[in-house]
Amino acid sequence: MTTTELPRTVTEAPADTATHVVIGQRVAKIEGVDKVTGKALYGADTSRPGMLWGKMLPSPHAHAMITSIDVSAARALPGVFAVITGADLPTIVARISDTDAAPEEFDTPSRGKQILAWKKVVFFGQPVAAVAAVTPAIAEEALTLIKVEYRPLPVVIDPEAAMRPGAPLVQNAVYTETFSGKATTPSNIAKLTELSRGNVDEAISNSDVTVSGTFRTAMVHQGYIEPQACLAEYSADGRFTIWTSTQGQFGVRGGLSGFLKIPPRRIRVTASEIGGGFGAKGAMTLEPICTLLAYSAGRPVKMQLTRSEVLRATRPAPDAVMHVTLGARKDGTLLGARAAFIWDVGAYPGGGSVGGINCGFGPYIVPAYSYDGYDVLTNRPSTGAYRAPNGPQGAFAVESALDMLASKLGMSPVALRLKNAVREGDRNPSDVPYPRIGFRETLEAIENHPVWASPKAASSRPGWLRGRGVACGLWGGGVGTSMAHVNIGEDGSAVIVTGAVDLAGTRTTMAQIAAEELQIPFERVNIVQPDTDTAPFNNPTGGSRITYSLGTAVYRASIDARTKLKQRASQQFRCPADEVDYRDGEFWVRSDPSVRLTIGQVARSAAGSGDGPVVGTGEVTHLLRAPAFATQLVEVEVDPETGAVQVVNVVAAQDVGRAINPTACEGQIQGGVVQGIGWALTEGYVYDEQGRLRNPGLLDYRMPTALDAPNIECVLVEVPAIDGPYGVRGVGEVPIVPTPAAVANAVFDACAGRVTSLPLSGEPVILAINDTKSGVDRSQMVTFNLGPISTGSTGASETAVDEPKLATEVEDYCAEDDVAEPELE
Repeated sequence: MTTTELPRTVTEAPADTATHVVIGQRVAKIEGVDKVTGKALYGADTSRPGMLWGKMLPSPHAHAMITSIDVSAARALPGVFAVITGADLPTIVARISDTDAAPEEFDTPSRGKQILAWKKVVFFGQPVAAVAAVTPAIAEEALTLIKVEYRPLPVVIDPEAAMRPGAPLVQNAVYTETFSGKATTPSNIAKLTELSRGNVDEAISNSDVTVSGTFRTAMVHQGYIEPQACLAEYSADGRFTIWTSTQGQFGVRGGLSGFLKIPPRRIRVTASEIGGGFGAKGAMTLEPICTLLAYSAGRPVKMQLTRSEVLRATRPAPDAVMHVTLGARKDGTLLGARAAFIWDVGAYPGGGSVGGINCGFGPYIVPAYSYDGYDVLTNRPSTGAYRAPNGPQGAFAVESALDMLASKLGMSPVALRLKNAVREGDRNPSDVPYPRIGFRETLEAIENHPVWASPKAASSRPGWLRGRGVACGLWGGGVGTSMAHVNIGEDGSAVIVTGAVDLAGTRTTMAQIAAEELQIPFERVNIVQPDTDTAPFNNPTGGSRITYSLGTAVYRASIDARTKLKQRASQQFRCPADEVDYRDGEFWVRSDPSVRLTIGQVARSAAGSGDGPVVGTGEVTHLLRAPAFATQLVEVEVDPETGAVQVVNVVAAQDVGRAINPTACEGQIQGGVVQGIGWALTEGYVYDEQGRLRNPGLLDYRMPTALDAPNIECVLVEVPAIDGPYGVRGVGEVPIVPTPAAVANAVFDACAGRVTSLPLSGEPVILAINDTKSGVDRSQMVTFNLGPISTGSTGASETAVDEPKLATEVEDYCAEDDVAEPELE
């Protein structure tokens, strides 16, 4: 792996022009030693005296009515302390909250409420009962004693089929939401989002060149190493204590508070070290069930998912079917675009059509467009966030179509993108203007890179074909609320206190920020993450918001601590605070610099006199978003006999704003690229006609390994963001966005066969090659007439209006952060 750091690029003078000492340095991860020595405690590592083990009974059907459940034999098994079903939820919650039971609240199409299936199951592997027993083996045995009778119902697992009139209804109480209101009859289309500007029909008809294509991606899993684990304990004072693997301990507290109908003060949550999340652990999974089991059993209960349970019944990324048409002038200027994005959101409402549209079309100026996004229910697990949610899907469709357009125009793919690239002040599909961005700089970095500027290299394997492809990506940047305290120790050290979960080494970058602003050595800064009773509040970690948002809070807290130290020093010098100077851990009076106090001396003296110990505080509730852009160049080799594809080299140019720690930035970029290669070549859920997952294990669900990872050269482009400390931008989301499309474009360059579905290795490549030889272009076999679809009637006026239809999320660039607060309804 290599890195190219380009000279910093600014379109105007950044707010911060100081020379930094710690910022920009490649310091080692603070938590690295604990992780490699096994000292770090993950979700499954915590135990309590008298602890029981919890297990869940999965449904063998993807869609069926539950006609009866008999748990008597399981409850009678020695060693079993609790057995609960969906029908028990209202009663247990009522006892916990001292309220009346409300069964209707749990008979709603909400994954957050239906933590155990009630009345019917809607996806394969959905939990229908849970038990707590003294050992895992007894808990497993108890599950075999639960007798459930089902009446199977028709199954629908294809989102386009689910949209048709007469399709089996996944939920009987879901009504299509549109900008006009909510439909009055049930439908599998949970939401229709329509974004438009200008006269797209006229724009496309006036275009010199048009291309159309239908693109498909598979449902994929986030692939975190550590399965979800949770431990819950109920105490005599009516409080719950939760230890869990989560991206947001305050999100879990808030979610459980809403679910149990109790105030947050009755819940204490400790977030364990986390073995990967990528958005999936921003939503609650085990916490509600584990909490109810602990209450019912009167003993602490631990639950751990198996890998099979993780794949079957957590929240994967949605698959999508995307129809795209582009129209342009002969010189490559885009004139219009039309798209219909269909998202398979699984068995419960929730999704992000706007996010996928903005990530796909957001990098480009399109004067006239019409984009429709459909969130469609199927009998598959409800979907969730996965690193730049819905971005890779949207970019795969749009970037593939742009490559088709470049080919038809005989134009360089990079030149086409540069011609249409957005700049500061341009607006995204949601009509939100971009602040300062570095998109064009990433394109220029690729255009000038030797791998692109030089002739294409020959294949390293006899008979294989070599190709290279380019694609771009966007992530709008997460924000949210962050708080931090900086405590100054009597030895002049600093401890950062935060409630934010560290997903990607952000403890190290936070320490770098504090060390920079306090002007003390990095080694004298520590960081702790207490539980929700003692930590300052933070929104969940995700959306690439931590270095940007929490970094701002730490920056402000450090400056606050430095200001207070100067005030304490002035008391000791017996002079006004504005006459005290400070640098590199020492204070002095400007008029007499010979008399000095160290930061440790000031802190020790302040601890027992004057205004007392120094604690700096910092908080941020809303920053301007800092969109991040990336352009990637991928080289592949293709075996025309088998369709095998090997990615051999990647050049990833990304605007990071300001690299607080270049090594950390590289790690995020390289990780995102490798995950994107998995999307492109090997990963995808496989279901049979009954809706049963056929590859619920890592032998059959094929994720990339170290042997699949190519050389990945990171080109760090630094165009400072207009807000936040040092111009930093979030790094973790956007590197996954362009990769699948860049791989597909490289395959086309190698073999002249356009593959329009993921994963694309093997048979799809052979079919594309054969189509090319036969003169068949399947990518053009697309229609925007979806045929009859069932959305119900909104009862709203159908009078046509000329006003543009724009997203309601006017402040968002991608419509959703990497994680959302847990569902409460």
